[in-house]
Amino acid sequence: MKALFVATFVSGLFYFLAVRRGLDFYTLAFVAAAIYFTPGLAGFDILSDPIEPKTYGVFLVVLGGLLAAGVARPPRAPLPLRDPVGYAPQVAAALAVAAVLYVLARSGVGMLFVPKREQEFSAGAFVAWRVLASLALVYGVLARRRGVLLCGGAALLVMFLASDRTAVAMAAAAVGVEIVGRRHGVPPLRAARGFILPMALAVVLVWGGKIMHVAIRESVRRNDFSMVSAVARDPRALRLLTVNSEPFLTQALLNQAVRQDLYIGPAHLVGAAYQLWPAPSMFGHPSNEFNNLVEKRLIPRANKNSVAYNFWAEAVVSGGWLLLLLFLALFLAGLEAANAAARSPHAGWRGVGLLMSAYWAVYIQRNSLASILAYEKQVFALGLLVLGAAALVPVARRARAAVPAPPAPA
Repeated sequence: MKALFVATFVSGLFYFLAVRRGLDFYTLAFVAAAIYFTPGLAGFDILSDPIEPKTYGVFLVVLGGLLAAGVARPPRAPLPLRDPVGYAPQVAAALAVAAVLYVLARSGVGMLFVPKREQEFSAGAFVAWRVLASLALVYGVLARRRGVLLCGGAALLVMFLASDRTAVAMAAAAVGVEIVGRRHGVPPLRAARGFILPMALAVVLVWGGKIMHVAIRESVRRNDFSMVSAVARDPRALRLLTVNSEPFLTQALLNQAVRQDLYIGPAHLVGAAYQLWPAPSMFGHPSNEFNNLVEKRLIPRANKNSVAYNFWAEAVVSGGWLLLLLFLALFLAGLEAANAAARSPHAGWRGVGLLMSAYWAVYIQRNSLASILAYEKQVFALGLLVLGAAALVPVARRARAAVPAPPAPA
């Protein structure tokens, strides 16, 4: 099984990156799945237990499904944006800056350098900061407006200091699909040659995980970057950055569930529908419901809510192979919708669609169905706020222009 997995892993990456002409969310989803399935190459999970044959089977079903979908649905050229772009970029940048200033004013700048579990940021304001900064970055690229791009990028880098690497990764993924996707008909590896440096920076920020993140944050606080280079040269740190990284933790849920033959049934999946409601926890269905059921049973020594979720593990322990195939079909349907959203000629909706699609294609790998829907809801709701406010700007300007000037004094 491992040999078949390695063959599918390597051939799939080669096809999507070097043969398939164009970049879309099928490519992004396959690369993300490959990254999260790297424990299959090592042959063990974070607990040092060997990867089970059934776990390899799950990996093969997912990668095979993505590969088949990518072959059947070749990339399509993005549609040109409608002109004018509108006020969405400026509104997103202004709201992102406002969210950053609000959070820092309430919690203090020093809270950025406090360990994540000790931070006291307002949850709603922090979500607004994450989404609005990401939207500003995406809109800056779409509209080619450097001021908006710089606002979004600066807000995301400050958020990185505050222990949130997810926002950087999702914004980078959305922007990458837009920029590289413009060179339709060119394999992604050729199309991305001019973006090697920013891509490498994003990989370091995201893959570096908590250890490198803490090193960077402490270096900024002390104004001394020697800690970063020390971590990069330390063999123990490099081991932690690989075999103790998030993919190894995420796949431990799947592998341990297989080893223990865990079955919890599909009853908790009803909670996914409640995530579309503004406050699902009031109905007893929080977004971390799946992990509450399995975390301690699979990894007893883990701290509460410290284990990454796993979309494919949820399918296996809730309904076996049949539910896994249904989850895969749902995932592929979402990717098809993502590719349609990325081609929208409306810049406002295209920006929202790109960011929502990045979460679906990438972040779903370490989330449950309920938790990924919660993220999608946040992006959609705040995107709708930005687009609504942007639509009101020209109305307000016309109303202001229609007000008659005061009569001149006699």
